Amino acid sequence: MPEIVDHGDAGLIVPVDEARALADAIRCVVADPGLAASLGAAGARRVESSYSWAIVADAIGEVLNAAVDEEGRSMTHRRALTLGAVA
Repeated sequence: MPEIVDHGDAGLIVPVDEARALADAIRCVVADPGLAASLGAAGARRVESSYSWAIVADAIGEVLNAAVDEEGRSMTHRRALTLGAVA
């Protein structure tokens, strides 16, 4: 998750399968309401700036356009092969 969460800014990252590290991180946040508020606010800002509907829709549109373009090239190539085989 480091590509999504900046450790210490918008959240705390702990190693996979390390229950003690997870428990320690939870205790740290619960014990410090200021830290909890800061992490929450930073996370909200990150979501608003990176994952708004407009941004997600643009990203999906780019993927769909690329797929359509690729299919168009594929269809043209198949037509060329078919026409070449007929001639």
